[in-house]
Amino acid sequence: MTKRNPRNRPGPSSQDHRKLFEDAHDAILIFSLEDETVLDVNARACEIYGFSRREFIGKSIKAISKDPKRGESHLKKTLLARTKHSFESTQFRKDGSEMCLAISASVIDHHGGKVILSINRDITQQKQAQDALEESARQYRSVVDVLADGIVLQNPSGEIEACNASAEAILGLTKSQMMGRSSLDPRWRAIRAYGSPFPGDEHPAMKALKSGKPVTGEIMGVYKPDGTLTWISINSQPMFQRQGEKPYAAVTSFHDITDQMETRRQLYQNEKRYRSLYRNTPAMLHSCGPDGRIVEVSDTWLSTLGYARSEVLGKAPGAFYTDASKAFIEQVARPALVKAGRVDDIAVTAKKRNGDLVEALLSSVVEYDDRGDVVRTHSVMVDVTEKHDALNRLKEQSEFLRQVVDTNPNLIFAKDEQGRFTLANKAVAQIYGTTVDNLLGKTDADFNPSQKEVAQFIDDDRKVIRSGKPKYIPEEKVTGAAGEERWFQTIKVPLGPSEGLRQLLGVATDITQRKEAERQLKRANEYLQLAYDTTLEGWVKALDLRDKETENHTQRVTDMTLRLARALGLEQEGLVHLRRGALLHDIGKMAIPDSVLLKAGPLDEEEWAIMRKHPVYAYEWLKTIDYLKPALEIPYCHHEKWDGTGYPRGLKGEEIPLAARIFAVADVWDALGSDRPYRKAWTPERVLTYVGEQAGSHFDPEVVGTFLEISRK
Repeated sequence: MTKRNPRNRPGPSSQDHRKLFEDAHDAILIFSLEDETVLDVNARACEIYGFSRREFIGKSIKAISKDPKRGESHLKKTLLARTKHSFESTQFRKDGSEMCLAISASVIDHHGGKVILSINRDITQQKQAQDALEESARQYRSVVDVLADGIVLQNPSGEIEACNASAEAILGLTKSQMMGRSSLDPRWRAIRAYGSPFPGDEHPAMKALKSGKPVTGEIMGVYKPDGTLTWISINSQPMFQRQGEKPYAAVTSFHDITDQMETRRQLYQNEKRYRSLYRNTPAMLHSCGPDGRIVEVSDTWLSTLGYARSEVLGKAPGAFYTDASKAFIEQVARPALVKAGRVDDIAVTAKKRNGDLVEALLSSVVEYDDRGDVVRTHSVMVDVTEKHDALNRLKEQSEFLRQVVDTNPNLIFAKDEQGRFTLANKAVAQIYGTTVDNLLGKTDADFNPSQKEVAQFIDDDRKVIRSGKPKYIPEEKVTGAAGEERWFQTIKVPLGPSEGLRQLLGVATDITQRKEAERQLKRANEYLQLAYDTTLEGWVKALDLRDKETENHTQRVTDMTLRLARALGLEQEGLVHLRRGALLHDIGKMAIPDSVLLKAGPLDEEEWAIMRKHPVYAYEWLKTIDYLKPALEIPYCHHEKWDGTGYPRGLKGEEIPLAARIFAVADVWDALGSDRPYRKAWTPERVLTYVGEQAGSHFDPEVVGTFLEISRK
């Protein structure tokens, strides 16, 4: 029998072998050992390459390999070694598209000769999936690297095995210092929100590892190595292997909330100061809740009427009035209060605990919340039976990486140049009322109803992508699909091109609560300021009611003091304290007996000695009130004289505070220009002449000069 040429016998001779050859799942190519051209192929080879069998026969490796030299080199290795050789190769389909093949080539006997048998498996989809996984892992690593939140990975024993840069910055420790340190390590010095120790076995990560459930929203104070205290909010997520019942690790994320804790502390301190001012004010104050029952009362109210606080709180104010006054309040005063939000100087008769009656003037004001609902009704009573006082007005805050991103409360996202989401966590989807899958490939405009916000997002995103520079946005508003608004602090950083696509990565921290806390702190300060000023005006009115001959004197002299101070160039901040000092200049007279203060005729020496003590009484009374300390100069020193002959301390020249020197001129100007029981008011010219004559003796010459200049305009 003659030896047949393999070109003339392209396939196996056995019908069964031929069927196996044709039905094989992988592509099978038989190459000539001499010129490396195709001798035969099976149906699967035709299918994945797109060539017919006729088109295949005679084709060389160069015609179908993207890298023919690489393909030839592997075949030559097979030829030289005469053994099986496996490798991966990128090759062309008939339509020019590429595919990745896993090739196993070997030299075999075929019809009495040697040929190369190449079994090729299409692994294009596997390679694409692998590339996609590697790209996804790269994106998630980028997310963790730029997160403002600290991230740590702890093993089942609670030991730290990985952390990001933010964790180092927040905790004040280097990565090497943290590695291997367990939550049970005594070097952690941690406290709870209210100052008690935070045991290591109760740390969120340890609880998550033990229970197998997420732990969220834990507040912890951590002392850094330098001794400073940092407050953090912690979320811990247990990690499970597939089919695993116990966590193999815990991912813990945390962010710095020190500023928020400080805001909370300030709100508490303001409330504490306000309550102290409320209770210690010399006015008779009480406040009622929405149900009309007393929720707060001042010490003066209690001491005046003789009740203990426990006997008053929770009761209706009417329980402390006579029947006639109670009926008048219900029928007249309350309807007027509901309609106008305030009533002033309602005459009532209050009952003391011992049965005595107190005639008083009652003023009330309603405090509303942002929705218009009643929060408190504040009332002030002025006892006009004994003291002739009047107080009015008072007013009152990959799987691991995917879980890290998805369980993070921050908005984490990536976008391309068209603003389409290429990555988003559940927090972003929740804001926009959708799912992560539905979000991908779409833009903010598909979910955010605010065109203005969307336009700003697009502008910021393009600048970051095109400039290649990160952008930090301290505050930006995001409107959800349902129209709800939240505030975020955002950082956007450019990402390198991925498959020709330029993107950015964004991380946005929700600061809505911080904004609300700031708003509440501002509002609380405004209420506190209003309470301060209302209290001062109440004290002044009380004094005016007692000392009728100087009625409205305080307001006139305060106005002139402020006018003169502005002309002398005092700054606005100083004018606030100047006004308070002017309003309170004679508050010490509250301690002067009626027999002296209201005496119709001139005072004798003993009585003058008593009267001259009123600046000292004012000082002793007001010095314990912190916010009034800057205003003490006028009540304490307004009777001092430039030449040192004044009282109570005999200060001279510039030893006298400037505020007191200014007020002294305004005080004498108003006193001389007003009627008194013992004399008529002087004419304006006579008053100005007198003031000018007193320059250098009673008054500061510079202040007098400015006073005369503005008075004659």
